[in-house]
Amino acid sequence: LQQILVDPKHRIKETKLSRKWIRAMNKPLLAQFGANQIKVHTPSKAEIAKMAAQAKAVHNKFRKFGGKDGARLLDMIEKGLKKYRSQ
Repeated sequence: LQQILVDPKHRIKETKLSRKWIRAMNKPLLAQFGANQIKVHTPSKAEIAKMAAQAKAVHNKFRKFGGKDGARLLDMIEKGLKKYRSQ
């Protein structure tokens, strides 16, 4: 367990596997919601863009608030997210 939590190779492998399982549950879960008359909102592209703009504003505030180290941390997170999404 410690190896999974501490070793980046194992952590990345376990994270990818977990995400795969969660994404595989999406369709059955949405079907179950529908069968139980639970409405699920799917945001439009405009809603997603609006939320992204609001999140970007928060990122910019964090850069100012977090100082040099906070900005560096946010840069690392954004770089990692971009790399992950490109795979």
